Amino acid sequence: MRQLKLREIANLILVSAFLSAALYVLESFSIYQVAETSMEQTLHDGDWLLVRNKDGLLPAPLPQRGDIIVFYDSYDKSTAFVKRVVACGGDTVNVADGTLVPHEFTPGHRLASFQPKSIDLPAGHYFVMGDNRDFSLDSRTLGAVLEQDIAGTVAYDLTSFHRPSQSRSQTVCQDLANVHP
Repeated sequence: MRQLKLREIANLILVSAFLSAALYVLESFSIYQVAETSMEQTLHDGDWLLVRNKDGLLPAPLPQRGDIIVFYDSYDKSTAFVKRVVACGGDTVNVADGTLVPHEFTPGHRLASFQPKSIDLPAGHYFVMGDNRDFSLDSRTLGAVLEQDIAGTVAYDLTSFHRPSQSRSQTVCQDLANVHP
């Protein structure tokens, strides 16, 4: 049996560190593709998103108002959605004169399709909406999103360099393994 040289040991350490970092990234992030228009002007059909997994090695923090999340329908785990969080557990969502309150993420937008009501969100629930409000299947129809149904938070729109003036966001999307029309 031969003795390893210092250079070989250093190479083994370097390769091990690289593989560990690659595993960390693979476990902590997923890639999704946007497949609808409910998040336009922020995200566009065909955009690729880097999502920080809720259950990864470096879990995503709990979503806050304004975050864009990927979540699964409680009844159909094969369907993923990408939406903006507009209210979190403990918040009350109101519609007054066609305007959503809190309204910091829906400024100047009237919600004609949403009947006036008040919703108290319990802990662990999120009210989400697409940025393209008139063409979004979101909490107005689906109800509040449960924390357990959240896959993660959008970390980066991988295609945003093609549109430098656009901000990051999301919509109904498809997982790389599944296409959801």
